[in-house]
Amino acid sequence: MNSPLSPTANDVRKLDDVQLRQFLIRLVEAELRLAGRPLAGVTAGGDQNAADGGLDLRVTSDGAGLDFLPAFPVGIQVKAELMSPGKVEAEIRLNGRDRQSIADLAAAGGTYVIASGRDSCSHEMQERRLERMRAAVQTLDHADRLTLDFYDADRLSRWASRHPGVSAWLLEVAGRPARGWSGWEAWSSPNAPSGQAYLEDATARAHFEVQGEGCNAQQAIVKTRALLAEPRKAVRLVGLSGMGKTRFAEALFDERIGTGCLSPALAVYADIGAALEVSPSSMAGELVDRRVRTVLIVDNCPAEEHRRLQKIIDRVGSQVSLLTIDFDIADGRLPETTTLRFDPAGDAMIAKLLVQRHPELSGSDSQRIVLFAGGNSRIALVLAGTAQGETLAALDDEQLLDRLFLTQRRQPDETLHKVAEAAALVSAIVVDPPEELTILASLARVEVEEFYAKLRDLQDRGLAQQRGKQRAILPHALAARLAERALTRAMPGVIEERLVHRAPERLRDSFLKRLGLLHKNQAAVAIAGSLLAPGQMYAVDRSSGTEAWDGLANLAPLQPRRALELVAAVIKTADPVDVTFKWLLRDKAAKLLVALGYEPDLFDGVIDAMIELSSLQLGANHGSIRRYAATYFQVVVSGTMAAPSDRFAKLRALLGSPNPVDRDFGLEALVATLQVRPKGQELLPTFGARPRSQGWIPADNEECRAWFKEAIDLATSLEPTLAEQVMPQVADALEEMAKTLIAGDLAVSAFYAIAAETFWRDGWFAVSRAVRSIRRGKGQLSDDLMRLEEDMRPRSDEDEYAAWIEGKEQKWREPYSDEVADYLQFDERQRSFGRALTARREARLKFVGRAIGDRAHNARELGQGLALGASDLEAGWAELLDATRSTSPDAQNVSVLIGYLERAAQRDLARAKAWLADASSDRTLRPWVVSLEAAVAPIGVDGAERILASLEAGEARTETFSDLQYGARTHSIPNELLSRILCLLVRLPGGLAPAVDVLGMRFHDASEVALDESLLSAGLTVLAAVAAGSADGTVGGVGRSYSLETIVKHALHGEAAAATAAALLRWVLTKGPSLSGFEEDDVAAAILAVQPDAGLDAALEGYAPDDYFPRSWLLGGNDDDEPDDRRPIGAVAPEVLKAWVEHAPVVRAPFAARHVAYFVVVEDRLEWTQLALWLMTRSGAEAAVLAQFETRFHSGSFHGGIESRYRKRLALVERLVSSDNQAVREWAVATAARLRGAITNEQERERRSSEQF
Repeated sequence: MNSPLSPTANDVRKLDDVQLRQFLIRLVEAELRLAGRPLAGVTAGGDQNAADGGLDLRVTSDGAGLDFLPAFPVGIQVKAELMSPGKVEAEIRLNGRDRQSIADLAAAGGTYVIASGRDSCSHEMQERRLERMRAAVQTLDHADRLTLDFYDADRLSRWASRHPGVSAWLLEVAGRPARGWSGWEAWSSPNAPSGQAYLEDATARAHFEVQGEGCNAQQAIVKTRALLAEPRKAVRLVGLSGMGKTRFAEALFDERIGTGCLSPALAVYADIGAALEVSPSSMAGELVDRRVRTVLIVDNCPAEEHRRLQKIIDRVGSQVSLLTIDFDIADGRLPETTTLRFDPAGDAMIAKLLVQRHPELSGSDSQRIVLFAGGNSRIALVLAGTAQGETLAALDDEQLLDRLFLTQRRQPDETLHKVAEAAALVSAIVVDPPEELTILASLARVEVEEFYAKLRDLQDRGLAQQRGKQRAILPHALAARLAERALTRAMPGVIEERLVHRAPERLRDSFLKRLGLLHKNQAAVAIAGSLLAPGQMYAVDRSSGTEAWDGLANLAPLQPRRALELVAAVIKTADPVDVTFKWLLRDKAAKLLVALGYEPDLFDGVIDAMIELSSLQLGANHGSIRRYAATYFQVVVSGTMAAPSDRFAKLRALLGSPNPVDRDFGLEALVATLQVRPKGQELLPTFGARPRSQGWIPADNEECRAWFKEAIDLATSLEPTLAEQVMPQVADALEEMAKTLIAGDLAVSAFYAIAAETFWRDGWFAVSRAVRSIRRGKGQLSDDLMRLEEDMRPRSDEDEYAAWIEGKEQKWREPYSDEVADYLQFDERQRSFGRALTARREARLKFVGRAIGDRAHNARELGQGLALGASDLEAGWAELLDATRSTSPDAQNVSVLIGYLERAAQRDLARAKAWLADASSDRTLRPWVVSLEAAVAPIGVDGAERILASLEAGEARTETFSDLQYGARTHSIPNELLSRILCLLVRLPGGLAPAVDVLGMRFHDASEVALDESLLSAGLTVLAAVAAGSADGTVGGVGRSYSLETIVKHALHGEAAAATAAALLRWVLTKGPSLSGFEEDDVAAAILAVQPDAGLDAALEGYAPDDYFPRSWLLGGNDDDEPDDRRPIGAVAPEVLKAWVEHAPVVRAPFAARHVAYFVVVEDRLEWTQLALWLMTRSGAEAAVLAQFETRFHSGSFHGGIESRYRKRLALVERLVSSDNQAVREWAVATAARLRGAITNEQERERRSSEQF
């Protein structure tokens, strides 16, 4: 089955002379654009039948040749006729004479091509034509420099397939369009005169991201082009209907506008509202699989469809970028997508559009239409079309609205008007089946058939749109006016009764969605009040489900205070054990609260509700609810219009609350007030038609400074217990503030105030980072900031200890030097502190004792400094031993001793080794003997024997053995001795994980250290211990799985290891998937590679065809999109696997079919693997094998969409229809039919999903 945009030779053969030349021009221009070359060098002859010197198309370009334009300059002769070898020669030598145009190409070292739109040549036919071409040019000077080629219809069609826009044009001209899909053309107004200029709006009405700053049309075009110029990028245009979004999309490919124009040949466009032969997902999947550079544009695309498409075009290797268009901005941000929102057009823009489309309008009429349209181009154009010589300037809004419903005789069509009003009461109508039409027709007081006919009339007038079986009154501004009229005129209670209480769920939801946009209409507000009254269906409580919560979200814009009361009451009665209820609160309640918090009069209540909601511990997202609430306390992009005074008053109340939950949130909110580069609200919900922005913003710098001053006053006046909890975060926030011009001086004052003549480590680190950042950014360092950094430096030993021992090195940046890595400078500062202490015994005893008694901090470099500065190494070591012995074993921090030992060994190795010998008999040091020995690496025989003795005595701490894995520390330990250590270690609690680490690294270094049977035996012992489950939960992590894989590759060979291999694979299959970061598939592949029979037997145990997790998933059977080298069973050689299957084919053949790679990719198509063909024809269980393969067609990652997946598998199956094996043939015919049915079903499912408003 061909791809949706794959033209064939037959399509090319249908082109006439003129079309064929247009086709070649499009191909050449597309090829040049794809290579980033200018088009100025493309020239085409005049009339197709005119004398042209032998060339129809000339192409010049700087740079190397391209795939289909191999050497420049290029001359192409276009022929819509069969070109025999004789005709080819005659074309080159007209009447036996050389053509000057071809001679010029030869002299320039260029290319001459004959492009025949009728020929379809085999290889031999192609060669005969090329031979005659070569013979014909031999009389030319420089003939040897001329590249010759002959393009038949097949090569031309394959050339076109590289350029989707050209493919779409060719298919349409050839009478075989991909229905609903097109290349670049006037998508927004197909009937408008061609070549109309894009009317640029100078106002800033385009916003990148839903709440982003505005830019004008040309700026938006340039930025959008830059985004879509990169494959795998996605952009979404949103804005109300009639905002010019589709026209904007056209302009991206118009060379007359701005810079960085996208090639029109890249454009592939579809409107979901049209009947699409190929779904957007399938089209995207095909283009991605073919790796064709494309800009895919999907109009009227719902958010869910956009998400599907974005996942498809984001596949590795994809050359597709995506642009979707929709009127619904309610979805806010979408993942991996840049959103571009359009506001209503400026009046000047609408006026220019009217002049362009309706030049007959008078100035006063045009001005009146502009005023009525409110920035909506569609309303303006529809209304302008009703003028027809009549004046509109004197009409009021109601009269202008009525003009939209005139008959052809210029008389009011009351029925049409009533139908429009009734239809506008809902966001969309399903017309088939007619249940919804019947209800709305009763409200309009017309028959169903007439209602349907009038809907068609509204579509023809441009006042309604269609998506599949749905219809909607659009633009939104018109729909809102009509709905308000309908509500105002209706008898009280009638609309509520018919569209809520007696309506089917979909129509009810559609009505509520429309109602939520009418908060200024009193009738709408009254209906919302009725539906939210106590006991009514949308007055949510603990028993309410998704429908009630969604209804509340729609009604909340009309009754925001009542909505807050309901949500707050539910939160107070919450049952956090109820999983469904937790999800509703986390998803529905949180989003609604974020929207309500925008309103100043609801701010306090929303904060209280969100604090209480976050305290319920609703799972992974409960912390994000606090972040949403904290965002309200930012200076900008807060998402609320509450005044600063109200927000700070609330913050003071929270910080002074007796409730610790309130105080904790108050501290988080306080940090938010200090942020100078805050993040915006993550949810960004729309709220009916109520205006929404980023929230309150300072009017000027003074208001901004006033905000930060109040925030700083709060931070500097915190009571000590609260200050202690939040000062590190305050320091980070002040760091950023210190780098600003607006509030930098305020930050400096805050640092001084908080430090208050004491050493504030976090503050000094923050100031140092700020200085470093400004200096590296080539900014201007202020004298105040430099003086602050100097004033905040440590002044005493206590300060130095707080900075370099208790401080975090990742927080440190050297303010005035970045030649050496910061962590190295931090380590050197710690060493320097240690070195300085060697001269002051009292201070040394104090701080060394403190460090040795504080296991929370690494003081290794402190020990190194003590050794480097010690005048008497022996005395220094004795001092450290005394401090260690006087410290409780549970608190001992031996990193000080390790550091001392490392540098002492550099000064006096013999003395250090003597200390190690003594340590083995020292009760205090024996538990730490491994870490101490590792400090004086490499470890020799004596050291290894001391480690073994500590193990045998049960004194060594097992966690310290991980110190042996790096730095070649075990290279000097004899294999037999290391084996004894590891075999003993694996028996101890917590010993297996470090044993895996150490042995894995030793095997990793096998090229440097010889291995022997003793070490291989130890490897088998370690693997057996892992398989026994004694390390469950302790061998997770990528590094440790690599260590296991390495041990397997070295130690799991031979018959004696078969049982261990089987046990280990069982463990990997059952336990591996639950271990964090564990690469179980790599370990499984290693086992199957060295012990295929034992591994396969173990994998087969207890297997059932429907065994999806974890066994089949791990072995690769649930994802047949992965290449063979990524599935563990692929580690088994095909001949080995066949032999294994033949021993018990009834059971083993289906198992193999479930897991092996059954296809390879050849030039973007699937081909059966030889192993798969063997299984289905010679395994001894052919029927079961074929059933397994068909099952796998329906499982996997579904990259590219389900329909695309089925199409590829269908082509694979169709290759077996002519198989020599009857069973395979019959299976192929039946399976192909089922796949075609599945494709049809998927197309229908996607159509239903996407064809909704």
